[in-house]
Amino acid sequence: MLGSKHPYLAPLTVILSIQETIQHSAVYAFYRIVGTLFGIAATIFIIKHLEVNGWTIGLLLIMG
Repeated sequence: MLGSKHPYLAPLTVILSIQETIQHSAVYAFYRIVGTLFGIAATIFIIKHLEVNGWTIGLLLIMG
């Protein structure tokens, strides 16, 4: 609907995030969002200090 090439990612995230109660699901979703933002910020910070090539991108993916 929004033009994603991978339309299965949103339902998969919902299925993986469902917990016993709505409160647990909301907290888990919040932690997932914070973790994603932290990972993006850390990667941007690290990439500023490294030469960008296939090896450094692979290393960042493995560390993530």
